[in-house]
Amino acid sequence: DLVVASDTLYYPRRTYERLARTFGALTSAGGTALLSYKVRHGHEPGFARLLVERGFELLHEEEAGAAASLRLVELGARARE
Repeated sequence: DLVVASDTLYYPRRTYERLARTFGALTSAGGTALLSYKVRHGHEPGFARLLVERGFELLHEEEAGAAASLRLVELGARARE
């Protein structure tokens, strides 16, 4: 399984918890989640940390664009207990 999300990290306090639950529900064990976003407010890296806390493994993270304002994060879903 592959879940792809792009530019979904606008409102950290209001949406990150719900978005993390959605990633968990959509990504089966052994699946991959790809997340791309533009850095706007500095809270965006916290979302990947939240997914790691919820059982994902950080596989790859890459910066691109002018002043590294674009990020690509690849996460793997571990087996759920």
